[in-house]
Amino acid sequence: MLPKTMNRLTQLERLDLGSNEFTEVPEVLEQLSGLKEFWMDANRLTFIPGFIGSLKQLTYLDVSKNNIEMVEEGISTCENLQDLLLSSNSLQQLPETIGSLKNITTLKIDENQLMYLPDSIGGLISVEELDCSFNEVEALPSSIGQLTNLRTFAADHNYLQQLPPEIGSWKNITVLFLHSNKLETLPEEMGDMQKLKVINLSDNRLKNLPFSFTKLQQLTAMWLSDNQSKPLIPLQKETDSETQKMVLTNYMFPQQPRTEDG
Repeated sequence: MLPKTMNRLTQLERLDLGSNEFTEVPEVLEQLSGLKEFWMDANRLTFIPGFIGSLKQLTYLDVSKNNIEMVEEGISTCENLQDLLLSSNSLQQLPETIGSLKNITTLKIDENQLMYLPDSIGGLISVEELDCSFNEVEALPSSIGQLTNLRTFAADHNYLQQLPPEIGSWKNITVLFLHSNKLETLPEEMGDMQKLKVINLSDNRLKNLPFSFTKLQQLTAMWLSDNQSKPLIPLQKETDSETQKMVLTNYMFPQQPRTEDG
């Protein structure tokens, strides 16, 4: 418990309450109007209360490594928030209002129990790093294509079976982690990711790659298998017998998942 007299600290800018035994966010924080950076990681929180939205100056919030099951809608009024760290919690969904956080540059929601990302995720127009790995997401919303400032995207260890073609609009993406999913095909539009340098596609069910991958001139590493000896393995073009389209392939295709349910 924090003393009630803390409400006088209206000029306080940084507060670290990490690695304690808090089960809820102390209400006295609502009065700390000058707070810019707040750590409450490694506690026992089960939800993020709506009053956190009253912290209009907040730019950094770390509540990772808790037991958070819900983030209340009020967080959407943290209009200056740039870094939101929700890793290693028990979230099954994000608030629909999350798209209102127009200044977010880093969003980490990895190691949760998310089954989907809300359509409003497309509102995060400033986000540069988005990590939703180690969840249960089966599909990405088409609105995710609106995140044109993305540089790093991680969705590994989910249940993705396909990707929306809209991700081709990620013109600034440099790192893309998609390994350990259930992907069988990739959209041709991925060839428009002209700045892509590293992509991990291992442990999927891909039969081949789109021919448009020949346009990815800045690629320095493309991982197709866990035991790949070099970061880039030569690809050959051939005609897909099912679609009659030109595709890229090599001896690593078709991919075999690690396990039948993998």
